[in-house]
Amino acid sequence: AKRLADEGFLKTIADRLGMAEQPAKRQKTENEQKTDPEKWITGANEAITFKLVKSKEQFLRGEDCGQFKPAFTHQTFGEEEVIGGYRGLHITIWLHASTLAAFIESSFTDEVGRFSSHK
Repeated sequence: AKRLADEGFLKTIADRLGMAEQPAKRQKTENEQKTDPEKWITGANEAITFKLVKSKEQFLRGEDCGQFKPAFTHQTFGEEEVIGGYRGLHITIWLHASTLAAFIESSFTDEVGRFSSHK
């Protein structure tokens, strides 16, 4: 009886300290993986690339004279700086170096609604 009380006391302390044993994670089914919200969120700072060009010809050749990723995107995408609804999202914002005229390209591998359970 004394041993059971000690184990109960230790479990209570572990629970309070957040050290309780976590249940084993089971493998998610294919449908669960498709509907898992975390799989459909992309960090905006990682998804976006700015590319600078000096001329129309340089842009048409797909060449840039410099590129960078944004440091902050919360002004457009909120405090969390995430874009939801896509997998494999890449956004390229081509900017003319002197006029800042912009052309935006985007690509993704999948989007919410493309599989039958969301239609």
